[in-house]
Amino acid sequence: MEKKACIFSCLGCSGILLALAIGSFFMVQKVVSDIENSFTNPDAKAQTLLAQPDAYPPGYGPVAAFGIPFVGDFIFLGEPTGEPGGEGFEKMIKAISITDPSLLFFKSNAGSENPDLMAFLKDGQANSFFLPAGNVWFHADELSSRGFFSPAGGEVTYLSTVGRVVFSGDQETTLSGSYTLFSVKCDGGATVVGLWLDQEANVTANEDGTAPTGSPADSQAFRALMEYFTLCR
Repeated sequence: MEKKACIFSCLGCSGILLALAIGSFFMVQKVVSDIENSFTNPDAKAQTLLAQPDAYPPGYGPVAAFGIPFVGDFIFLGEPTGEPGGEGFEKMIKAISITDPSLLFFKSNAGSENPDLMAFLKDGQANSFFLPAGNVWFHADELSSRGFFSPAGGEVTYLSTVGRVVFSGDQETTLSGSYTLFSVKCDGGATVVGLWLDQEANVTANEDGTAPTGSPADSQAFRALMEYFTLCR
């Protein structure tokens, strides 16, 4: 009797694992499909981040936007210089590489701050960070500045630097330049992780040793850019 119960128990576990594997497969397929469709009409979802309707920052229009069920929304702003090739995640990375500068947001309405990301944003001794969710490395090479400020409804923690963003995977893609990586904790519980990247920005320090004015490595320029958005509603 115990042997039969064990067999049925194992069969039950196998069935659950199989169901989870099938569910995960179809979830991945849906996300890939959503990425393909994200380039068709991104404006509606992108508008939800703007402080004023249709008031995008100069040089930044909606490129792609899609939702991941039970996870959150991804929104990508910029002005692509061509048509990205590939499909799914490969297409999205290609689109980011040919859109310069680019501005990326991932918003979760029921998320919590990533403790490892927060440690990287705050720790002046750390110069590299791996984000498993995006399979991406962030390297802060020079002219790094860290800080935080509190817009309406939340708090923004950021790192502005000259460095590299490396998308790992079958075809590794390295984007070098200046960037600001940031995390937003909203009073209502939502979280936003974002990246402002410019591959062609001036990366030569000012005479006083500060980051080039107006580039993503310039924390004051980042703060000014964020005035176009209301990330916590």
